[in-house]
Amino acid sequence: LGAEAFAPDGAAVAEDDPRAWHVTIAVRISDTGDKPVEVRVALPADDERQRISGIEVRPRGLKSDVVRGAEPEVVFRGRVSDSRRVSVGFRVDRTPLRVTVPAVQPPADPPLDVLEALRPAPLYPSRSILVREFLETHVAPRLQSGDTDMLRAIHAAIRKELPYDKTGKSLPLDVLRRGHGLRIGRERVLTASLRSAGIPAHFVEGIDLSSSTRRKRRFWNEVWHDGRWYPVSVSGGWIGRLPDDYVALAVDGRRVVKSEGAGVVEYSVVVQPAPARPVEATPAAAADGSEAEGS
Repeated sequence: LGAEAFAPDGAAVAEDDPRAWHVTIAVRISDTGDKPVEVRVALPADDERQRISGIEVRPRGLKSDVVRGAEPEVVFRGRVSDSRRVSVGFRVDRTPLRVTVPAVQPPADPPLDVLEALRPAPLYPSRSILVREFLETHVAPRLQSGDTDMLRAIHAAIRKELPYDKTGKSLPLDVLRRGHGLRIGRERVLTASLRSAGIPAHFVEGIDLSSSTRRKRRFWNEVWHDGRWYPVSVSGGWIGRLPDDYVALAVDGRRVVKSEGAGVVEYSVVVQPAPARPVEATPAAAADGSEAEGS
């Protein structure tokens, strides 16, 4: 992850090695029976860690729209008689950041725009008795010592009591019942537990640009504190140290690729290093300090 950069609590420090990648999300649509189909492909949003540019859409005869805003995406619509491979490409410039996460406790009066991140949802059952029992049994004793905050107490409890198991489940209540789970299931337990404790939290799905797997999927959380969202992962074992090669694509159960209508939809992600951007030329200076003639 490179050299550690230190800053006051909550401050972000950019390092001097931005990375650029070209990402292609290829989607294969088949078995639609010539019936209408709609496929939505999530795009990453710009933030302090990443900048997206050069979006390229290859619709292969389907209609396509690029949707901007808080949840950017590309939408494909049309009919497919046999099979069709469409794709979305983009450039992502990453600027590594190191964030020192302060002590995080439930906010007394959270603003309206984060209330959605406190509500229960089917994938994040924060009002479930299983979630509350987990907090009472494994988190409350950690808080009694007084030397940790709510975020770190929940994070440590899930890491210890709900280890990763490749045969485990992905739904949070199944993970709590069995005492182990898949990475995605453990992250969903974190989302539900934080919300149950009164801390706004998002579940995030993204890609690992350095992964050799077909979909390169990664999962983590974001927690809200004092006007800022901080990345956190129980499966990765980090708080604030989002890996440099992680790019967020979807939040709170939104799918990276979602289809509506008939047919089978499969996707893969291809990543290649992007060429460096050209450096803009600056006027040459004459010996006396004036600009050279013709500039």
